[in-house]
Amino acid sequence: MAYCVNARGWSLWWPCRTCGGAELPLRSRPGETGSSLDAAVVLREAGAAPCPRCQSAAKGREGAGTDPAVWYDTARNDWVVRLPRDGRRAGTVLPLHIGWFDAPWAEVYRAASDVVHGAENRQL
Repeated sequence: MAYCVNARGWSLWWPCRTCGGAELPLRSRPGETGSSLDAAVVLREAGAAPCPRCQSAAKGREGAGTDPAVWYDTARNDWVVRLPRDGRRAGTVLPLHIGWFDAPWAEVYRAASDVVHGAENRQL
């Protein structure tokens, strides 16, 4: 793993033998106190965390379940939520407009909940 600095800020390079790897935009700097990134790095180095690009591709191919699904989409560089929709196999995938891989889970799930419950209210 390597950290990179580019015009947009910090990013993390996540190597992968399967897909070639992914560059993930970061909100926090490496080693910053309170960063959720440190836990992801530890899991990755221990081999316990899947490659975000491979996971993103797999989630994109999955059919919609009965519950919403949330993941970081490396093609969009954004967290997304998939809503099950009226018998459509793929459902509807909506961006959460949180472009950092290391965004706090609370922020990601709060945004996903707003999307899900807003969609439910519009269907009533």
